[in-house]
Amino acid sequence: MNEAYAPIYRRYAVAFLNIFYDKIDQAVCKNVQEASDTLRAHRDWLYFFELPDITSEQQSKMIRLLLDKLNMPHFFDRLLYLMIDHKRVWLLPETLDVLVRIFFSRHNLMHFSLHSYPMLDEKQIDQFKTFLSKTSGKRITMQIEVDASLICGIRARSLTRLWEHSIKKKLREAQHVMYEQG
Repeated sequence: MNEAYAPIYRRYAVAFLNIFYDKIDQAVCKNVQEASDTLRAHRDWLYFFELPDITSEQQSKMIRLLLDKLNMPHFFDRLLYLMIDHKRVWLLPETLDVLVRIFFSRHNLMHFSLHSYPMLDEKQIDQFKTFLSKTSGKRITMQIEVDASLICGIRARSLTRLWEHSIKKKLREAQHVMYEQG
């Protein structure tokens, strides 16, 4: 993310959230984050909106197609139209990231990717959510995955926090000590 444009990302995101606050929930945020990741990987999709010979009808069709492809609600077309008018559509992926962060902040939420091996049962997941909630002071949402590379352990990562207890971590620490000692 280019920090020089951070105030611009934030202005678009805050304005959009202020208008459509009641239509956005965690499921929409999940789709928005996935859309941001996809757009970051395929930035060339956004350049079509800047072509000079596109009619407003073609532009509307392209916006609908993009929103359908990204599995985003159609009220996001307002954000796209605004950014196209301002000739800043190339800022869309980062603006969507900021939008999700602001939504999570306003709702006192924190999202973690939880990797474990072996798979945790529901009781263990609930206990871990409670632990993370107490340490962060936030309500926790999780994406849970099995990761055999942890070699019997657990790893939770958010945008700002990382917690790990695994054999893989112990091996990394041992390797670091051996490297330090020569």
